[in-house]
Amino acid sequence: MNLAEETRAELAVLATGHGLLAQCGVVVTCGLLAAAAIFLVHRYAPEAEGSGIAAVLEARQLKVTILKLDPYINVDPGTMSPFQHGEVFVTEDGAETDLDLGHYERFLRTRMTRFNNFTTGSVYAEVLKKERRGDY
Repeated sequence: MNLAEETRAELAVLATGHGLLAQCGVVVTCGLLAAAAIFLVHRYAPEAEGSGIAAVLEARQLKVTILKLDPYINVDPGTMSPFQHGEVFVTEDGAETDLDLGHYERFLRTRMTRFNNFTTGSVYAEVLKKERRGDY
């Protein structure tokens, strides 16, 4: 039994024990990998790496969604210099997001919204808003 089969078996046992068998999911993270081909794709078209994997999963009749997590402190890239960040993509609901969401929309033929993009700044802003309301 290889690692993938062992992991699948362990997940099945856990899911069955918690009644989650019908709610299994796959999380794929994209980043700089050691393989030269992946490095080139990531270096010159990082959005193609994640959206390509998502398109393959969708072709296999799996439900796919994209969550883009950006580490910058700004709430959205609209206030950043285009030289620093590049162009922004405006979603259907008016959110200014990373241009990668536009690539994801084209690859997956689905609409992205503000809920598909998170920045460190947006998380901080939400925490501060709740703190000011007295939730903590």
